Amino acid sequence: MTPLGHHITLRLRSDRVLTPTPTERRIAARVILEQGRAAKLINFSIPDTHAHMNAACGDAASNELARRVELSLGRRLHLPVGFEPARVKPIRDVWHHSNLFTYVFNQYQHHGLDWDPYFEATNLPDLLGLRPNGAYTIDNVQRALPRVQRKQLLKWFSCDAIPPADGPMERLLDAAAAAAALPSLHGSSRDVLATRRAAVEIADGQLQRNGDLTELLQISRTSLYRLRQRPADQRLVEAIRLQLGLRAILERIKI
Repeated sequence: MTPLGHHITLRLRSDRVLTPTPTERRIAARVILEQGRAAKLINFSIPDTHAHMNAACGDAASNELARRVELSLGRRLHLPVGFEPARVKPIRDVWHHSNLFTYVFNQYQHHGLDWDPYFEATNLPDLLGLRPNGAYTIDNVQRALPRVQRKQLLKWFSCDAIPPADGPMERLLDAAAAAAALPSLHGSSRDVLATRRAAVEIADGQLQRNGDLTELLQISRTSLYRLRQRPADQRLVEAIRLQLGLRAILERIKI
């Protein structure tokens, strides 16, 4: 019988934490989302020493996804060792698929981890509109697991809804970087410029002086002027607002 997809597990040859910092978790998430598009990625997580990927593709595509992710992670994270042979197991039926979907997102709890409160090393943010990079996984989940609803996804954040927010400004840069899966807003890459522009869209309603905004973004007035000439990506603007809203919710829960 043809499987519905495959569960792929990646682990380094010597047991060590794969993505110990927020920067590395964002880089790894970007890698998996980039490589997973063609393989119909459903969901993924990187708890600590390993990575889980759930993809609705055949044997050859699953093995190719594992190979590409290993190569990209090794290069972009500067990993000192290579990976063990990937474990690629077929998904038998829709009930197996549903259980796997939950299992992948339950990995933090399963391993007793609380270091990634925003689930950045998963595609949960993408499924909830908090990060546009992996928005394509929404359609993949709806096709493979139509019973999955938003309220089920929100339970991993222990909330019923995420209201968008426009501040506070001291959280804006981190929220913006998280929404784009970027380590920071430094540099001049296309993604960094688009994310800065989206951040400006939000900050313009909060900061009255250009000097405050240039100081916040650590850019010149000329760069700010040029940014404002660009159209803002509204999906990214909304994702940043949701990231700010999520931070407010989790802060209240912590208190």
